[in-house]
Parts: sequence; C-alpha cells; structure tokens
Amino acid sequence: MSGSENTTVESVRVPQEEKNIHGDIPIAAKPDSAIINVSTTAVIVVEMENDFGEKGGMFDRAGIDIAGIQDIVNPIQKVLDAARRAGIDVIYLKLGYLPDLSDLR
Repeated sequence: MSGSENTTVESVRVPQEEKNIHGDIPIAAKPDSAIINVSTTAVIVVEMENDFGEKGGMFDRAGIDIAGIQDIVNPIQKVLDAARRAGIDVIYLKLGYLPDLSDLR
C-alpha cells in the first residue's frame, strides 16, 4: 500500500453461546475436502464493495468489465449465509479512496 489508501476491517461476531454448531465440521471442496473448527475459523470477505462491482462504481467508471465480479455475488452470499448459520465469524476488509479518486496512485 502506498499509505494513501484507507483500509478498514469490520467483523460480525457471533457470541459463542449463540453459535449453532460447535467443534469440527467437514467442508466438501475441490481438490480436497477439509475439516474446520467453527470456534477458531472465520470467513474473510475482501473488497466486496459497490465501487468494485456495481454499475457506476469506480471499476465501472474506469471501464473495467465488472461482469465477473457481479457473477460471484450470489455464491459469496450463500457462503456467508452458511457461515452465519454455523456461527462462524465473518470479517470484511474494505479499501477506500476519496470520492474524486485523487488519492489513487
């Protein structure tokens, strides 16, 4: 980072007593399945912001094709819904610039 960006972290925490599942759960994945412990696992969502994936956002205004970004919104939402049901913490990382993009280098 050049120092001009503003990175923030937001976390949606579910108190341990409200979590629906405790301990290890299997995750079917390719190329290999995995086992995660919900009490020590978080889902990290990086840069899923309007500036990157919405019409009129920074990427769209810069002429960048945002179709691929828009295609992943629903699958990401399904992952987040499942994580929240399991009581897994969700952390959002956001990158910010001034509205006129004058701090973008």
